[in-house]
Amino acid sequence: MTDELITRPQPSRAYRWIVLLSMSVAVYGSYYALRLIGPLAPLLSRQLQFTDANIGLLQAVYSFPNIVMVLIGGIIIDRIGTKKSFFCSPSFASSAS
Repeated sequence: MTDELITRPQPSRAYRWIVLLSMSVAVYGSYYALRLIGPLAPLLSRQLQFTDANIGLLQAVYSFPNIVMVLIGGIIIDRIGTKKSFFCSPSFASSAS
């Protein structure tokens, strides 16, 4: 057996910056979407007569599926592997919406 190590070429600097920028935008977008109810609280109170308890309940109901889906997604990834789950996740996400 040979002890050769197969090396891959390093991605270019531009490619790394594009990946970093893309991931940053994706993370920012997900945080923005999850925090959307807070800025709407005064509007909900004024126009729909929501109380603080109603707004808190709305935030909880909106956030709960995110907690549950992370756990379910982790179990699925553990069972079928990362590669298969990576290729199956877009079809699952599109069918769920």
